[in-house]
Amino acid sequence: PESVAYGVSGAGDLITTCVEAGLGLDAALQRVAEKGEGPLSTELQRMLRDVAMGKLRREAMQELSERVGVDELTNFINSIIQAEQLGVGIAQVLRVQSEQLRTQRRQRAERQAHEAPIKMLFPLVLFVFPAFLSVMTFWIIPPGRDTKMISAMAPQKRTHMAQNIRKVLKRIGFPAIRSMCCVSDSTD
Repeated sequence: PESVAYGVSGAGDLITTCVEAGLGLDAALQRVAEKGEGPLSTELQRMLRDVAMGKLRREAMQELSERVGVDELTNFINSIIQAEQLGVGIAQVLRVQSEQLRTQRRQRAERQAHEAPIKMLFPLVLFVFPAFLSVMTFWIIPPGRDTKMISAMAPQKRTHMAQNIRKVLKRIGFPAIRSMCCVSDSTD
């Protein structure tokens, strides 16, 4: 259904363009079914075969809507059926529906973009931050030394160690962490 929902917008634009260029609705649907790819194209071809075998286009389109079950496609088909029943110009209805489909597609993309940081949070917390902290801990606390030994070191050794840490942080580009170091950067 997601691939169909994604393809409905492009198919609607192509149908609108074909109808405005002078093709009939059946020919425009045939063109979209031929040029398109994916499940929407397959379903359109099936609907056109049903129409060719004698089924009313309205019934075939309603069956297509029920088979696929995508709201965007259902609204598009219902508007086409209603326009045919009321005798409204199909090109104008298709143009309005295509604009609505594009708007819905844009809104769906924006919604997914807003959800992406939330979905990325857990992998970051579980995989990236622990790896980052382990690498940073390796540079800050040398192997074989614990924190009591570092605090008991002579001030010159602590200063030298802090300067080495700052050099490493500068090389790998962490200015926020680098600025948090307590030793001035006079020898860099």
